[in-house]
Amino acid sequence: MILIFEFFGSFSDEEIHRRYCDNQFVPCPLHNWQLNEESYRVAKKAVSPNKSERYLTFSEFFGEWEDLIIEYTSSTEGAIYIKFEDK
Repeated sequence: MILIFEFFGSFSDEEIHRRYCDNQFVPCPLHNWQLNEESYRVAKKAVSPNKSERYLTFSEFFGEWEDLIIEYTSSTEGAIYIKFEDK
């Protein structure tokens, strides 16, 4: 487990990549994913071990994710959608 103080300091790109790969979140296999395939692609991009393949900002990720969730919930009866408001 990484402690908060380990986030601060001077680390090489290789050290950061290693820590990210060792502790990354990995979505379940696609066949177990409960949303559509496009949302799976967005989730995988968000947690890619390769920094250059991830979203540059949370806003970039959330904009794409929000569009997919709105589309999914409007086509899925009984789905729940929670909108996060900017404060």
